[in-house]
Amino acid sequence: MEEIIKTLQRYGMDKDESRVYINLLAQGPEGAGVIAKRLGLNRVRVYRILKRLEAKGVVKAVLGRPVKYVAISLEEAINRFIESERKKIQLMEAERKKLLESYMKIFESHPPVVAPKFRILNGRRSIFNFLSEMFEGARKEISLMTTVNDLCGFTYVGLDEILKRKAQSGVKIKILTEISEKTIEVIENYLEFAEVSHRSLPGSIRFVTVDGKESFTSILMDDSVGINVEKDAGLWTDSADYAEAMKRFFEDFWSRGVEAVTLIKELRSLAKIRRFLMSLNVEMGRNGWILEMPGEEEGDSGIKHRFDVVIKNLDGSKLLVADIVVRREKIMPSIMALHTKALDVNPSFKFLIIDNFILAEEEENLAKRYRIEIISENNLKDLLGYLK
Repeated sequence: MEEIIKTLQRYGMDKDESRVYINLLAQGPEGAGVIAKRLGLNRVRVYRILKRLEAKGVVKAVLGRPVKYVAISLEEAINRFIESERKKIQLMEAERKKLLESYMKIFESHPPVVAPKFRILNGRRSIFNFLSEMFEGARKEISLMTTVNDLCGFTYVGLDEILKRKAQSGVKIKILTEISEKTIEVIENYLEFAEVSHRSLPGSIRFVTVDGKESFTSILMDDSVGINVEKDAGLWTDSADYAEAMKRFFEDFWSRGVEAVTLIKELRSLAKIRRFLMSLNVEMGRNGWILEMPGEEEGDSGIKHRFDVVIKNLDGSKLLVADIVVRREKIMPSIMALHTKALDVNPSFKFLIIDNFILAEEEENLAKRYRIEIISENNLKDLLGYLK
């Protein structure tokens, strides 16, 4: 009997419903009071149980005084339970597609709020290990703003190779850093697979965004090249708002930068001009002249003006000043700047040393008006003619 009661519970009856039903099967039609006494249950409770069983279709009321109840056969009751469950399953299957479509409409218009995650990392080695995971997970774009020393560190631990491999798979790599004559070789390594731009950075910082979805920021760090550096910390987050703000910050800096390819060409031209001027230094010294690159001269106003080149004789009777221009679009403002400084310094001669490009007519006219001599890189020896 206990086994039958347990089994009926799996068909949807509770324990007391099963006991009342089995009692009716065994004893035949009975009223609620008789059943209550036999099973040791409260009469009101038994009455409610009979009503539930009647609603399920497994007992029927027989009119009379008192009302008696009769149970349908166990086989018929089981068949009814099975059929009821089958109909429920069919209804659930029929409603499944509609339910999922309704849910997706709600989800698309009101996406669930996911709390952003934050993580603080300390120590350069652990930071580089974490950056390698960020780079590996990139699918569209990696934006990186950092120092050249940090880029050297990337090379030591192989982060540059990860960036290169991601670039080959279609990920766009953008690097913003400070470029000088001494760092050209490092930058050219990254130019093989990335867009690189020059911009003066606001301190020793490291800033990385990946796919506009996650970002890593280091504000204060030891800018040495070593890997085992503990004074290096950063904040990572996948906060959409923060990542978007950092991406805009990066794009603003990027838009005001100078392409690395262009700047490297200019730096090499500038280095070539300086080397040639230094080669003239010995001859200038023999003739009593001093060459300074760069140099400063105090004007009549008391302000010290900086020039790319200052040449003066030992007794101070003659002074030659010059600025160097290797970027075509800076010729006109450089002419005006040189003229303004020279007005205060009163040099014997003033020169604008330019790369080997041809000046526009208005540039030549302005230089003549300001009595500025234009000397190209190929004619630097002409300077010696003014030192007699």
